[in-house]
Amino acid sequence: MSLSVYNRHTSRSYTIEISTHKTIRVGRVKAPEICASECVVDDPQVSSTHCFIWSVCFDESTAPLTYIQDISLNGTFINGRKLQKGFTILSDRDLIEIGDHLSLRYTGDSLKEEVVLEEHGWKVISQVIGKGTFGKVQLATKNSAFYAVKVLNCATASKENQILTQIDHPNIVRVHECMNANGSLRIYEDLATGGDLFSYMAQGNDVLRPVSETQALLIVYQVLKALEYLHSRGIVHRDLKLDNILIRRAPVRYPYVVLADFGAARRLDAQRTKRSARRMFTMVGTPEYAAPEIDLMQPRSTKGYTNKVDIWSLGVITYILLTGVSPFYSPCIEKTTIKVRQGDLLLKIEEWSKISIEAKQFVKGCLRAKVLQRLDVSGCLETDWINKRSHIEWLEKCYRVILGQ
Repeated sequence: MSLSVYNRHTSRSYTIEISTHKTIRVGRVKAPEICASECVVDDPQVSSTHCFIWSVCFDESTAPLTYIQDISLNGTFINGRKLQKGFTILSDRDLIEIGDHLSLRYTGDSLKEEVVLEEHGWKVISQVIGKGTFGKVQLATKNSAFYAVKVLNCATASKENQILTQIDHPNIVRVHECMNANGSLRIYEDLATGGDLFSYMAQGNDVLRPVSETQALLIVYQVLKALEYLHSRGIVHRDLKLDNILIRRAPVRYPYVVLADFGAARRLDAQRTKRSARRMFTMVGTPEYAAPEIDLMQPRSTKGYTNKVDIWSLGVITYILLTGVSPFYSPCIEKTTIKVRQGDLLLKIEEWSKISIEAKQFVKGCLRAKVLQRLDVSGCLETDWINKRSHIEWLEKCYRVILGQ
């Protein structure tokens, strides 16, 4: 995939390669703090940041999608038509025109636009963007805007449907409508155009590229805001992992993230008076991220567990974000489970050498094997890594900017 760039004013032409999960910024001034790759044009008709172009592939079995998002004052034109605010998906040979002088010709995959289902104003198209044991995710459109539609087996998706239609938070994927027919449940939700955090960090050959500590801090803060909302309403996600944290927009240096995939989520019964009312017993989750009290080698827990299983998973996620290394992973599930039970953290390895003491303490607090000693959401938000004055002021400022985009 590539962009053939031509500047009519300077008669200069060149090619920019498009790599998956790497954003290209087009604008009048340089801004390397936003994106590593840029197309800078000295033209008064071009905004300081005019548009973003990026490609995302959710898994190896599906073709990548290439997006363009216009945020300019004067507009961006594709094949002679002005792009509406927001984003659209590029197809092979599309011509992008900016101002009087700049043109970019896209070469790459084309969108499969065959409509396979129409219902209540929704059009489901044949393009599959993700597959898994849960079912599949396809593209859908409504009023010319793109969405994702998650197609699930009705028998296994009823709880997810009930929870998703009752929650509303900027850091949780927004569901617009659910349709139940012909043995399947279709969940129409916002399309997370930046992919997931695993893909964002992946470099190929199962190697993950750690993000900077400031990036990790902002991502974790957004996840905590979502967990604060869920836990205050008695909802536990139970399957937090990199794959289930989606990037809402272009995967820039400081991304806007949302929680997704509530297939394992559970609402706790606050009305019951028994001690077990605030506990769960079903063995769910992903071994690499699952808390030690969720013993995946057993069909059912005898002691049960609480919403602190989400905090353990967040600790694993934070560890991976900062180092690119998974703390308890083993190709063998049994060995992974043993490592989790032991809870031994290797914070003196080279990958941790440049990480702050506050970040290390945060990870330790999340990954305490004894549940009573483990942080809860409030405790996480009160740690020095989050709540230090210089940190929280920066976090709140960035958070407002992200939500206001």
